[in-house]
Amino acid sequence: MLDMVRRWYKRRFSDPDAVSLVVILLFGFITIYFFGNLIAPLLVAIVLATFLNGR
Repeated sequence: MLDMVRRWYKRRFSDPDAVSLVVILLFGFITIYFFGNLIAPLLVAIVLATFLNGR
């Protein structure tokens, strides 16, 4: 069983770009999960400022 997981891991994540993408996505999801209540007003403010910019 462990050998099967090891082969799948080497097949999918042998590319360094794929590993970087997974790490960045995981960090982003964890940040949003734990700090979502703090970040939400900031994101809403950024969206409103963009819409009210008037370009």
